[in-house]
Amino acid sequence: MKAVIPILLIAIIVIVAMGLYIRQLRKDLRGVKDPLVFLSAKDRRAYARELLDRDRERYEAEHQARLNDIIFNRGTEDT
Repeated sequence: MKAVIPILLIAIIVIVAMGLYIRQLRKDLRGVKDPLVFLSAKDRRAYARELLDRDRERYEAEHQARLNDIIFNRGTEDT
């Protein structure tokens, strides 16, 4: 009976350690597909802001190009 308690404690420690190890392996595998997994929350937010700024600039450029097409095409059709 006295030997059962230490064996159970060792088994619990091993199970917890294996769970942590598997969790880290899963994170590593996710990092292969998505490198942002390893960035801190602050760095992820900064990267997201950078992407949003790029998208916003691209959208504004496309929007301005469409407006220019509308303005200049209507100007040539009226004359």
